Amino acid sequence: MRLTNFCLVLFVMFFSCSDKVIKKKTYQKSIDIQSSNPKSIEFYQDAKLKLFNGEYIEAKQGFLSALRLDPDFFMANTDINENNIKLKQTFLNKAKGSIQKVSEFEKLYFDYITSPRRIDRREFAKKIQEKYPNNFEGYIMEGLTHYWWSNNTVEAQNLFKKAIELDPNNLEANYYYINYKYNGAGKAFMLRNESSFYNEFDKDASSLINKFPDNIRVLSQMALLYRNSMNDEDQSRYNKSLELYKKALIISNERGSSVKVNLTKDIGDLYIMSGQNYEGLNSIKHAIDISQNNNQNILNHFSLFNAYIYIGDYLNAIKSIDSFLASINEYGYTEEEKLKCLVGGNYHKAIIYAHANQKNRAEQSIIEYKKQSDKLIKFYGWKRNEVDEIINQTGVRGGDRVRWTELTPFWQTRNEAWVNILIGNYKKASEYIKSAIEENRPINDLHGILNIMQGNMNEGIEKLEKVNARYPLYFKAQAYINSGEIDKAGQVLDSIRFLPIQNLFNALIVKRSSDLYKKIKK
Repeated sequence: MRLTNFCLVLFVMFFSCSDKVIKKKTYQKSIDIQSSNPKSIEFYQDAKLKLFNGEYIEAKQGFLSALRLDPDFFMANTDINENNIKLKQTFLNKAKGSIQKVSEFEKLYFDYITSPRRIDRREFAKKIQEKYPNNFEGYIMEGLTHYWWSNNTVEAQNLFKKAIELDPNNLEANYYYINYKYNGAGKAFMLRNESSFYNEFDKDASSLINKFPDNIRVLSQMALLYRNSMNDEDQSRYNKSLELYKKALIISNERGSSVKVNLTKDIGDLYIMSGQNYEGLNSIKHAIDISQNNNQNILNHFSLFNAYIYIGDYLNAIKSIDSFLASINEYGYTEEEKLKCLVGGNYHKAIIYAHANQKNRAEQSIIEYKKQSDKLIKFYGWKRNEVDEIINQTGVRGGDRVRWTELTPFWQTRNEAWVNILIGNYKKASEYIKSAIEENRPINDLHGILNIMQGNMNEGIEKLEKVNARYPLYFKAQAYINSGEIDKAGQVLDSIRFLPIQNLFNALIVKRSSDLYKKIKK
């Protein structure tokens, strides 16, 4: 399974010199949108495709090109992928100011994009379907209001299939249908353990790749799903994942695409998940070195922290975070970016220390995390009671590797409760959970974990039955062990001990779950 970085470089260089990959135009004509300049619409459509492909630098340049030709271009102001949240608000306000002049679709689209609740977004998507029944847009938009990581995504899949019926060659609909069908921690378990489910995926993935053979997003996502399906019995799954990642990397190098940085990180994740920790860490470090802007640099630093956590190396995770934060002024980051890193870095430290039973350091880190969060709120000039709504409306929460959006007052208190549960300050954590319930914001995951940590196994298990997340399952397994139900504990641990390296929560429990599973199976 080993492949050195040197060999990978040679592989990419060889194929980069071979025949050019045939490029295929893969975006579709959407509902008509308005602009005073036809060329601006071309820039916008190309930017949307690049955004879908994860080419964020190029996408932003495309949106800005569209806006230079038409500063009042409603859809470009709405969709531009701006990381500076103040600037993002400026673009949204510009769009909002001209909303009376735009089409009915554009009005509904804006309401959809800026609605903080997915239930509300779903209603706006349905209105688009009613007004434009023969267009795919509304069906894709409604499908995306469902969680891809849910164990039941049939409703979303049916919406994407409806979009495909209307436009068989629609890239997004075809992609999302497969992604919702096979992505997520629960489905990763099925891919590893149920041969019929894996074979169905293998067939569907091949069909999607044949349909869009040079689309970077399709290739890299199918690589991720093959990665999630890896087991000790079938070496071909690892080989298929690596092959697809390398193919996507070849295409990105030929195009000079910024997505090559993300692909280098993704290959590092593949190595980590296959037990090649040295190669994996080096690949992620290489992604840091070749980052093309501050955002990529920051994201890949946090990927490195998560990789250390995933392999259970808390010491080097902390060392890496401390080294990064100590050098934060040397990277050329903006003040906003520095504050985001300080929020995310101290948040990670608090959670790591809490899991490592370092009570004093966990408490110090949670204090620093809250302090930096308040500084970032002040930097933005926000009122505390409006922070959650602003974060949701600007669309920055999803896929937040840095986790700086934990700055909100709600998440500050919730994370403090989480840390207090892990370090044994049960009274303080109980007070928060009680107030959350009174505010009609029940948090069954923390409530269940608290019960288990306090020795109330049955109550804890009952609370966690209502939770779909994977992280609490580690504590549920412990509760089963303490209740003498070893077989049930083994089943739970087996479902999470190979979780994908997709987020902090997975990283925190994979090594622990694997070790505990081996212990009870002896």
